[in-house]
Amino acid sequence: MSYIPHFALKIFAGLIHAIFARIFPKYSKHGRRLMTIRQKMTLIALSHALGIPYRDIPLLALDLADVLRIKNITSFQNFNAFARKIRPQTLQTIIEAIAVITLKNDDDKSSVIMIDSTGFPIMDASSYYLWRAQRSADFFKLHVVMDFKTGAILLATPSDRYYHDIKPLRKYFLRELKRLCRLFGFRIKAISADSAYDSEETYCWIRIELDAIPAIKPAKRRGSPKSGLRAKIWRMRNLPWFKHYANMRWILEARFKTFKRLFGRIVRGKSNESRSREVLYKALLWNILILVARLANGEERSFNKNAKIII
Repeated sequence: MSYIPHFALKIFAGLIHAIFARIFPKYSKHGRRLMTIRQKMTLIALSHALGIPYRDIPLLALDLADVLRIKNITSFQNFNAFARKIRPQTLQTIIEAIAVITLKNDDDKSSVIMIDSTGFPIMDASSYYLWRAQRSADFFKLHVVMDFKTGAILLATPSDRYYHDIKPLRKYFLRELKRLCRLFGFRIKAISADSAYDSEETYCWIRIELDAIPAIKPAKRRGSPKSGLRAKIWRMRNLPWFKHYANMRWILEARFKTFKRLFGRIVRGKSNESRSREVLYKALLWNILILVARLANGEERSFNKNAKIII
């Protein structure tokens, strides 16, 4: 379980609640109105950050009642039922929204994007006994698109261990990056990734559709290509400027270590959907920390308090 001092926890909870207040309505159309949606989302997000089980969320709510203005505290069963209704796509949208706020408050609109995935060992009951017997336990993957300068996670999608890294790039990341660039006026200077993302289709999409440098070294195991854009990248792979962009992906590897040190390196969900929510909550809280840190350093402009986030 992560430790946060009480005064810092109250500040962090207030900031998370302020962000959720610009995304979610206060109440749903149906059901009892003991607590607002924003209060529940804040407490559930903090529970994932601190490693607190659902049974102890009412105690956390009691501790933060003055900050979140909680008058009535519901049961932990209600928190559990509410969390099950939150789809992973909703969390992905919130991650994008907070990343957009971070980038919009940055004067430099051109970005270098890093793409990679990281694994979280699954520590449910069966996996725990495999781990104790020193056997390889199963793991769950989080595929991430991160901005190099700010460290904000632009896009994130979970998968099991058997889903190849290049599939989220083709099916989700590239098209969504194009949409964000068109919608918010961002410009991608280069995309840095390892050789697992090596393909002629990927190179062409990045160069033509995104007008960016595909800083992805071709895989040596496939031999030297003879034609196409992949062949040009193969000939440029040792140039200093290309190696500068291609090696930026190691920064993402280093940030993954910080990410797991802050929010834990394991997942405990029993189903793929619960594991998806768990790793996406980690990415969401990472983006909130990045936004808070940049605003606290005085480097960024404050955003309109009455603004609504629409993606």
